[in-house]
Amino acid sequence: MRPVFELPIFDLVLFIASRLALSPKV
Repeated sequence: MRPVFELPIFDLVLFIASRLALSPKV
C-alpha cells in the first residue's frame, strides 16, 4: 500500500482523460 505510487498514476490518468475530453474527437 503505497499512495506515493498511486498518486502520480491517478494524476496521469486524469491528465490523459482531460486531454481526450478536450480533444475534438467524438
